[in-house]
Amino acid sequence: MRLKFLALLISIVSLHCEAQNCGWSRIDHEVSYDASGVWNPSAYRGLLGGLTIAQIGGAFWEGAETRFGKTMWQAIDAELIAGLSAEAGKRIFTRARPNQGNNPCLWFQGGSHHSFPSGEAAVAAGLVTPYIMEYGSQDPASYVLLLLPAYVGAGRIKNQAHWQTDVIAAGRLVASPVGPRTACRRQSSFNCFPTASPSESRNSSSLASLRCSFRARRRV
Repeated sequence: MRLKFLALLISIVSLHCEAQNCGWSRIDHEVSYDASGVWNPSAYRGLLGGLTIAQIGGAFWEGAETRFGKTMWQAIDAELIAGLSAEAGKRIFTRARPNQGNNPCLWFQGGSHHSFPSGEAAVAAGLVTPYIMEYGSQDPASYVLLLLPAYVGAGRIKNQAHWQTDVIAAGRLVASPVGPRTACRRQSSFNCFPTASPSESRNSSSLASLRCSFRARRRV
């Protein structure tokens, strides 16, 4: 009986160790909890909220006819896309947070396990990415804006609310759809898809579906 109990205990420990050693566990690790000073959630959430409000006000003030105004509207779009995409990811992957077992390999746990990806880090990355895409080549100093998502992501990790890969994925989540979208909208023509020529349009009405142009928002 004792041998059976010992064997069962060893098997449980072995499974736990195996679960702790999934591929990304070399990156993900729980850090000491810290929610004091600049790592207090209210600090980085307040900063992010304040910048978002200022951006919305500036976008309405500038309109979309100026370069800066157009970039602000793009950043608003990017924040919305990032927030909605991150929320969808949380509900699909239901990854356990560091404070929900300290095991980075716990995926599809259901319930309130919403670690992957980091929503606040994604929103922060969405806020700054269009500015970097627009001004980065001309003014390298604009890359200092990356400190915002880095700060928010570090805060979420220190609060034991997210793993390191949750924050990395949040940045990647924004870079994938927002980068090409912003680069496309920077073009003066705003033509983002192939446009059929007049002769091709006469030969096949289906080619008309290829016509697509993004127009800048007009000031009301």
